[in-house]
Amino acid sequence: MAIDLKTRVVRLEGGQRREQADNNATVVLDGGLGPLLARASFEELFAANYVAIRKTASSFARPGVCVVAVDTESKRVAGSVCVASKPDRANAAIIGRHSMTDLYLDQDPNLSLRHLALITHPHTDHISSDLRFRLLDLRTPLSYFDENDRRLEALVAEGPIFVRCGRYALFCLITGDVIGWPDDAASGWQCIPERVYLEEADAEPDRWQRRRGRRPGPAGNIGYDEPNKRPTMVQTMNGPARALLAEGDRPLGSLTIRTGDGRTQDLQIGEAAAARGVLLGRYDRCDADGASVLTDENISRVHLLIISVEDKLYAVDTASTNGTWQREPRREIRIAELEPGVELMLGEDLAYLTWTPGARIID
Repeated sequence: MAIDLKTRVVRLEGGQRREQADNNATVVLDGGLGPLLARASFEELFAANYVAIRKTASSFARPGVCVVAVDTESKRVAGSVCVASKPDRANAAIIGRHSMTDLYLDQDPNLSLRHLALITHPHTDHISSDLRFRLLDLRTPLSYFDENDRRLEALVAEGPIFVRCGRYALFCLITGDVIGWPDDAASGWQCIPERVYLEEADAEPDRWQRRRGRRPGPAGNIGYDEPNKRPTMVQTMNGPARALLAEGDRPLGSLTIRTGDGRTQDLQIGEAAAARGVLLGRYDRCDADGASVLTDENISRVHLLIISVEDKLYAVDTASTNGTWQREPRREIRIAELEPGVELMLGEDLAYLTWTPGARIID
């Protein structure tokens, strides 16, 4: 299965069928997450699936990121997504258990329907040596873990990284270089650069203990040449913000939401909140004190991520059931830059979003 061959390629393994997906609520097993994450090591899983990992990553010619998901129980590849880094704007893919996600992982009910967002930063070179990407938890109960079992909300990486999410190991690899992978798994593993964490950002103190009620309702090759190998620099950070405009935050602009039944709401979004990301939807994982007009049951529980990347503000559709559309010219989007005069539509006339930069006085 391929989606947008120029910028995003999706592969499902093991006979998974999206049309049979269970898109019901996430199930969280209290106290059972640690043992699930402590099975085979990344090196063991990498070696066991090296042929598939090498083939998938090297088949994507453009500079970008390839995420290969390995099921830690079966020790087999479950699926992959390759996301190109575009020359002038960010690109994105969504990982989770919903049938509309790009990397669809259906074997773990602990995963949220929309669990992670992968965002590639704009890339202007013809090689991938300076490529950066962000891996962002969409405020889920589980989140994800690094190689040292540290629970993370978000990170920005400048090279390959490995993380665990539920029962899956995610190998995030840089694509687009012309140097090929070695033939054997041991040599391939030795070519992966060391990961250096520049800064550790603690999660909100009670985040992992909170419980919320439900609302009703022809290809180039990748390579890491050993003599030129440089460490992967990883910066951890906090995930999506709770306050759209916190005290002391500089207003970045306002988002006007107009619903199909005529209600209107203005949301003032701060610079710091935009940098972390803001979730919009009808579920309480989103900012319940923000977009309170998004109540139509056809709007997804987590529908949009508003986030700034390299000084530009983007709306990322988080694998919503009914999609997000640019109104003029009409096209469905996974990610779109929020610019004055551009109107986005949630689903079929469910709600309309417009962005106005700069501070405004909102009653």
